[in-house]
Order: sequence, then C-alpha cells, then structure tokens
Amino acid sequence: MVTENRKNRRQRIDFLASVRIQDREYEIRVKDISVKGMKLQTRYKGLYLPIGQKVTIHIPFIADVEAIVSWHDEETHGLIFTSCPPVMRQFVESILPVGDHIEKTFKTESHSLQKTSENELHFYRD
Repeated sequence: MVTENRKNRRQRIDFLASVRIQDREYEIRVKDISVKGMKLQTRYKGLYLPIGQKVTIHIPFIADVEAIVSWHDEETHGLIFTSCPPVMRQFVESILPVGDHIEKTFKTESHSLQKTSENELHFYRD
C-alpha cells in the first residue's frame, strides 16, 4: 500500500509541455503540479523515464525546470523539481486554489495563461 504524505498543495491540471532527456524532446501532458513537483503523462508508448533520471521540463511561455523522476507506472511519472525559477513558483501559486478562490490568469512578458475550467489551461499571446 502506498501512503502519501504531501506537504505541498497540488493542483489537478491538464496542459501540454515537453520533457527533454539529453538532446531529445518529447511531448507530455502535465496532470498535476505543485511548487515542488508534477505528475506527467507521456504521449509515447514505450517512453520510459527511470527513477532517478534527470530531465528538463519545458512549460511553454513560463520556464524550463530541472527535475528528477521519483516514481512511474506505465505512462505516468512523478517528478521532483531540483530547481524552480521564481516565475515558475508564481505560475504554480497562481493556479492553486485558496479556499474557493482560484486565480484565473497568469501573465508573462508576452503571453497570458487563462484557467478556463477546474483543470484546463490555455496560453494566448497578449
């Protein structure tokens, strides 16, 4: 039996990003996120990220984040961030619910992200 003892709030989410392993990049779906890590789903059968693998996650218009694979099962992987740029922390905190309030937009220099439903994010150019 797996026991979860998480201290960080996580937000269920669904958006496209990419994972870079050495010099190859693969499209992924981010399924949940916190300031400490994320759960991702690979879109490629057979893409296996072993526990301990160092990867770079590219969140469009936000940041590249270094991470280590902490667990996996078939096409789902859990990552722990090894670095979290301030803009990434602000992004994650803006989509986490606080009571009944959920921030609806997050802005970068050239793009905005809008949370259109409980789990869905859309990026658009300002």
